[in-house]
Amino acid sequence: MTPMAGSKVAPSRLCALCDRPMPLVRSHILPEFFYEHAYDDTGRFVELDFGHRPKEKLHQVGLRQHLLCADCDGRIGRWESSAAQLLRRLAAAPVSSSGLIEVPDFEYSSFKLFGISLLWRFDITRLSFFSAVRLGPFGELAKRALLAGNPGPPHSLGFAIARSGAYDLLKTVVTPPQSLRYRGRRGYFFLSYGFIWAFVVSSDAHGLAGTFPFVGADPILRVPILEASQDAMLAYLRATMRPGLNRMQRRAR
Repeated sequence: MTPMAGSKVAPSRLCALCDRPMPLVRSHILPEFFYEHAYDDTGRFVELDFGHRPKEKLHQVGLRQHLLCADCDGRIGRWESSAAQLLRRLAAAPVSSSGLIEVPDFEYSSFKLFGISLLWRFDITRLSFFSAVRLGPFGELAKRALLAGNPGPPHSLGFAIARSGAYDLLKTVVTPPQSLRYRGRRGYFFLSYGFIWAFVVSSDAHGLAGTFPFVGADPILRVPILEASQDAMLAYLRATMRPGLNRMQRRAR
């Protein structure tokens, strides 16, 4: 049965995470706090389409879909709340002399599970914004990790983040995930909340130990600052997301 448009809870269907037949809530694919800098004065944000015919859409809430029961949505919500606190610290933190932001007391398990939950939601949603993500058998691996609350080792469904030197611009931007190749391994990256997120999805990801800065590879979370100039980042955005760029430029000033 298809839920009524605008309904907050769908009729009972199988929860995508626990597989129980339960009423489903409209779960965020990206957490709502990712959009807090992207909303304009009217409380809307711009979705920028990467397709062959670029277009923009206005939204009043983050991208959502009926996917999870209330219990599983709440489980992911707790990881989101912890991640929000950490990312706000990273956004405001001073940069060390080595060009890094260092957090010695971050919670690896919670932050890693948050990252896995992002990748898993990108994979299972039908929303076209996330259509580039196809995890295949790694989707089941992600699901088992989330159900067990077990983040696994840093390289398994691992990711890294970096803060952009053009933070004032990028904190207003949420881009669709795109596929990438890193030393022969498959992965994905996207921009959100002023950070660049890069995931490696490979059975051979352990071979990247020491070359890819997986979150959790070190007890201290070290986040590099990518010192691309605002002009360079605008050039990148102009090449990939033409609609809405002038609006972002105005808000970055």
